Amino acid sequence: MVDARNHVLIDYENVQPRTLAALRGPAFRVLVFVGAGQARISIDVAEALHALGPDARYIRCSGNGSNALDFHIAFYIGELASQTPGDVFHIVSKDTGFDPLVTHLRARGLQVSRVPSVESLPMLRAALPKAPKVATVKAAATAAAAVTPIERVVAALRKQGAARPGSPKTLQNAIGAIYQGAMPAAERARLVQQLQQRGWVKVVGSKVTYALPG
Repeated sequence: MVDARNHVLIDYENVQPRTLAALRGPAFRVLVFVGAGQARISIDVAEALHALGPDARYIRCSGNGSNALDFHIAFYIGELASQTPGDVFHIVSKDTGFDPLVTHLRARGLQVSRVPSVESLPMLRAALPKAPKVATVKAAATAAAAVTPIERVVAALRKQGAARPGSPKTLQNAIGAIYQGAMPAAERARLVQQLQQRGWVKVVGSKVTYALPG
């Protein structure tokens, strides 16, 4: 059983992936947004979408405005999030104009990220072989391991200030966004329980209040 489905929304005007074969499986739903002026797509992408069956589709944008495709992606994230708020959304685009939208949606408790390529998706990066002989990579991994999940979550919540999640559900979604959808639901729930045990988070009914450490 899949805890949360990954919706991959590809800005095909900005990024033309060579293949989508890595996105095959029940964990993914792929939406490829094609600009009104784009007459052709890669045969490899077409074949990969066909192989994904009902879990993939094209969306041709209406109109030729400079931000027409961006608005289409924003609309579909909103529509899909209202149907399945626990799912994870990945915008594949090199356009940094999406970043304010991503920040806003994360503050609302949604799990949204932007990556510059399909290969940069966090669940695909995790599957790539590491290069331990490179000293900088090893040092970065050691530093990351030194920060526990609860410390990372507390640091992120401090930065959110008044925009912190107001309910247990949105808090778990926000934790998922910190880890870009790579943390299972059971682990997110365990972190919320640890926050309560330490007195940094208080859950009363459907409301959450905070007393984070300085």
